[in-house]
Amino acid sequence: MADLRRLCRDQAIGPDQLWGWPIERLGQALAWPAHCLRDVERYRFEYGAAPKLDVPACALLPGDPGWLLCLDDVQAPPSGLYVEGDRSLLRHIHARTAIAVVGTRSASDHGLVMAEELGRGLAEAGWPVLSGLAEGIDAAAHRGCVARNGAPIAVLGTPLDRVYPAHHRSLQQQVGRQGLLISPSRSGCRVRPGHFAARNRWLVAFAQALVVVGVSATQRSIDFGPLGEPDAVPHMGGSGGCPPLVLSWQQCPASRWCDCLDSP
Repeated sequence: MADLRRLCRDQAIGPDQLWGWPIERLGQALAWPAHCLRDVERYRFEYGAAPKLDVPACALLPGDPGWLLCLDDVQAPPSGLYVEGDRSLLRHIHARTAIAVVGTRSASDHGLVMAEELGRGLAEAGWPVLSGLAEGIDAAAHRGCVARNGAPIAVLGTPLDRVYPAHHRSLQQQVGRQGLLISPSRSGCRVRPGHFAARNRWLVAFAQALVVVGVSATQRSIDFGPLGEPDAVPHMGGSGGCPPLVLSWQQCPASRWCDCLDSP
């Protein structure tokens, strides 16, 4: 799949056009072994020159003009994405001009207030706010962004037709109307625990910077996977020896943190 994605990208074509290439041209471009090329020919003979594929309108596939190229460089990328809302916001992921805000699900009242303040501050500064719509900090950041008519982008651990937790239905609908919902899972797919860990890794891949709220230096339990972490967020005088990635909101209000960012 990675070879096909690169070829589509290099040739500026979609998978549908690649399907029609002569087998000799495919062989020269891909340098695949003969048995793989025979399989391609067999599939094309079976499905015809214009196969009828059940691809929903919300699908974003490798080779599509809007496909997120950053996913081509990660380990085990999703086979496709499913999006709902304002697709023009994908440009912020392409350019990595969005800020991800994540944190604990069991946040304190103070942490929730600070996350919502951060969402509002980022929206006012013109930054799209990326998060996972999870319980706690994620949802609070998106509520703040929505309240300021910002551009919320939610990366879901569920298909678009599922809401988790269920009481976030209204918030998810608001994000879909005002911003963008992204899921690596097709509607109807079974939700597995690993989908939520993968969601955190996509947030890292998509963001220019990551803010972790309500997680101390000794509680770095959020799984960002082999992608590592994006650029460290400037530390504004936090306490407790927290690394730059983790902000201490008691001493760093969102307005001060947003002031240190250039416009996206």
